[in-house]
Amino acid sequence: MFICQECSSCFAETYGSVIAGLETPLSEIVKVLKARMEGIGLNAAARVFGYAKTTILNWEKKLSGLQETLFLYALGRVINQQFQIQTVT
Repeated sequence: MFICQECSSCFAETYGSVIAGLETPLSEIVKVLKARMEGIGLNAAARVFGYAKTTILNWEKKLSGLQETLFLYALGRVINQQFQIQTVT
């Protein structure tokens, strides 16, 4: 939590971000969305992870704006791993 020096208002570090207001831990949301990306259906995801279908759909909608950023991050990690493999061998 942060406190504004001017008005003494409290706010979280996620304030104003796409993950602001999420009550479920981000690590749990990532598990569910990763399973969805790997092909598990909406009904199955709701049953397996114990969340309502509307909740999962809301997460997908809310976090879809991060898709390009997360793709670039993952691509960077893959390139870094390949570079490390090539320098070792």
